[in-house]
Amino acid sequence: MKRALLVVIASAMVFASCQVKEKNDSLNLFKEEAQGKVVAEFDGLKITDKYLEAYLGQLNPYIKKQYQDPEKKKELVSRMLETEILARKAVKEGVASDPVLLSKIKNMVARHYYSTKLKIEVEDKIKVSEDEMKKYYEDNKKEKFTQPEKIKASHILIKASKDRTEEDAEKLAQSVYREALAAKTPEAFAALAKKYSEDEGTKLRGGTLSFFERTEDGGKMVKEFSDAAFALKNVGDISAPVKTSFGWHIIRLDAVKPKIESEFKDVKARIESTMKADLRKNAFETEIENIKKEYGFKLNDANVNSLDLKIPEDVQEQKGPQMMQRPQMQLKNPEVARKMKKIVEEKNRANDAAPKNPGIKTEK
Repeated sequence: MKRALLVVIASAMVFASCQVKEKNDSLNLFKEEAQGKVVAEFDGLKITDKYLEAYLGQLNPYIKKQYQDPEKKKELVSRMLETEILARKAVKEGVASDPVLLSKIKNMVARHYYSTKLKIEVEDKIKVSEDEMKKYYEDNKKEKFTQPEKIKASHILIKASKDRTEEDAEKLAQSVYREALAAKTPEAFAALAKKYSEDEGTKLRGGTLSFFERTEDGGKMVKEFSDAAFALKNVGDISAPVKTSFGWHIIRLDAVKPKIESEFKDVKARIESTMKADLRKNAFETEIENIKKEYGFKLNDANVNSLDLKIPEDVQEQKGPQMMQRPQMQLKNPEVARKMKKIVEEKNRANDAAPKNPGIKTEK
């Protein structure tokens, strides 16, 4: 904390040497406080307790509590004043002429201005009426404030193949369907899925699928599968074999989450926050553009494009950001490394050979 405090304070102090033509834009970061008790003196300056309020006001109350003891308080103030002295010496030696340092200071000043004065001016202009919020609610009710009905289901997939005709696949599906009707419990249906299903992605867990919405409501199931599943009325109901592009499905309804439509009063605060955030973003952008106009800002596109960003060659040659590249795990034992490589290769082959999740739409 102490080191961070020194860095922040020193960065701010160095800006003292920046002078511009207009008198009001000149900065004197070592301006003496006429009022208050003199705490210390250096280089002809008298530092008062009022002067130190700017430092103390930034400290967390719990941090301050640690410095109540006279010796600790002396240590805290000494560090603050050491920062003042170092900053004054740095300014006198012309350190503020360093363009890199100046760019950092200007960024800090801009962020402070953005988050204080500019923010207050923008916030004062942001108003959202009750009628505007109600209109937003009505315009976005279905998309943002309604959770469509969802169901959870299990299924058994029977597919045609080079060894099984489409007709034979349908006959087998009908036979499995009759067995499924006799299966009165979820566990019995799961056992049939493990025995017959050719959906490798779900058969080991008894054909269970996650909750999904109707296809029309944004669900990811193919329409034939979705329509058949949502046609089931009661938990435990089982559909007759349903044909999709993946094969024949026998579907069991496992659970239902009814449609939930939030009322305006329940989402009013969220709507207000969302609308104000949008207005705030637009207002800030407008204020920045106005300031640009005030100062006659112009941008020379040709000269911008010709700027040399001075990117090192080793970075230029990389295909993606260095931080996104994961280091390879090194295995010292050759036998372990060989087995791991074999497992990965077998898993990749299995993934390539496995069918897509039956019933799930895939992007072409």
